[in-house]
Amino acid sequence: MSDTNSGLRDQEAAIAWTKDGIAAFGGDPGNIGIRGQSAGAGSVAGRVISRAGRGKKAFNKALSSSPFWPKTYRHDADEAEWIYDTTVNRTGCAGERDSLKCLKKADVQSTRDASLYVAVTGDDFLPLPLSKAAPRRAVNIEFGFSMFNTHGSETFVPSSADFVSWVRGLLPDLSDKQLEKAYELYPEVGSSEIIDSYNVSWWNRINTAQQADPLHYHGYTGALASFFATGNPNTLKLTDNDVPGIPELDSGEEFVIDANGFLNVNVPQFEERCAVWQKL
Repeated sequence: MSDTNSGLRDQEAAIAWTKDGIAAFGGDPGNIGIRGQSAGAGSVAGRVISRAGRGKKAFNKALSSSPFWPKTYRHDADEAEWIYDTTVNRTGCAGERDSLKCLKKADVQSTRDASLYVAVTGDDFLPLPLSKAAPRRAVNIEFGFSMFNTHGSETFVPSSADFVSWVRGLLPDLSDKQLEKAYELYPEVGSSEIIDSYNVSWWNRINTAQQADPLHYHGYTGALASFFATGNPNTLKLTDNDVPGIPELDSGEEFVIDANGFLNVNVPQFEERCAVWQKL
């Protein structure tokens, strides 16, 4: 036997270790922030909702950049057993008498690759799926900040895929009627497509491109630095007062970065989509 969600539990232990030792390096144990991107951002989300907000609060700020959160099943579901079997097969442990013992000795990279299939819910660590934990605000933080690229998800959908068949394959438990409702939420042109696309790839690391575009660089990095320093991305913003900052969660607006600068924009389909997915 072994605990579920072992990767997230490892992260929990690492953050607790940081909290225990940070004062020795001049840090504040009560003011720790975590950040992740893509799959790492999904881990941030997992850490935020772990133990349904009842866990020991080892950090108080979380920044999630383009989070990837795969479909999760209860730990005792048939799908979870399939996930385990798939992990065993993908790590070369198929046929072993003690597959769990084999997994603990498996090659690190093969384990990383297989871990895309592993997250489950319904245990003591992740008792609620993300779709239920988020609206209940069953979280472990004081301050949260998340962002997405307009076209970021296209990377994960084959260009030749038919949307209807792709969604059916992704969510096989939904009925035809439920799927039909899901399709209505995503017309060929929606509210996101009215936002000009903008290349933000150079934000991942410091480089010379940022020197040629100080407005975007200061607006973006200033918001992140201010968030980690104060819990508010606008307190120490580096752009002028007439440049929009990050809107409050309850404002119904989102912070948009496009080629011309920054905007606070209403995205009318966002709340409707969230409500439908939470119901489904």
